[in-house]
Amino acid sequence: MGGQRAARLTSQQRKAKRVQMKVINTRFMAAILMLVLLALTRAAAEPASPLSQSQWKKLLELTDKLGSRNVILSPIPGLLGLTKLEDNLPSIEVETDDGKFGFVRSRHNPDDFIFYAIVDAKMFVFRTSAELRILAAVRCGFVKRPSGGAEHPNPTVISIDEQAQVLFQATLAAFAKEKELKGV
Repeated sequence: MGGQRAARLTSQQRKAKRVQMKVINTRFMAAILMLVLLALTRAAAEPASPLSQSQWKKLLELTDKLGSRNVILSPIPGLLGLTKLEDNLPSIEVETDDGKFGFVRSRHNPDDFIFYAIVDAKMFVFRTSAELRILAAVRCGFVKRPSGGAEHPNPTVISIDEQAQVLFQATLAAFAKEKELKGV
């Protein structure tokens, strides 16, 4: 009788282990499903860039080859997290043909990217990653000087909300339409 009881306990233990493994497998699959859903949700929240990878590569090449050397005056680079607040940023820059949109690359670190848009006497400046995601954004005034150049009064960090995303996407789309990048 003792042998049968030991066999029954072993059988019950095996059954309990199978149930336990099913629970673990179910939880594991649920966790994987949650991760997949989270990734899909994030991908859906980030709009596809109107600037293709080949256009982005070409824009970088054109900037290095044809861009004008410039300096972004403080505090804008500091507000974008590129320098100390009081430091200027040596850069190289290209603009769209209409001058309403621009792309700037830091001369200190070529992996620091800035796009800007000029809308209704305001300039919106976007620091981006190489994947064309906004990392920081600043809004400031835009006043052209009669002697050339421009002033950018009252720079303010802005949230990366839906409105900023739409304006950033419009900036990328403006570059995608430029003749040098069309058909690339």
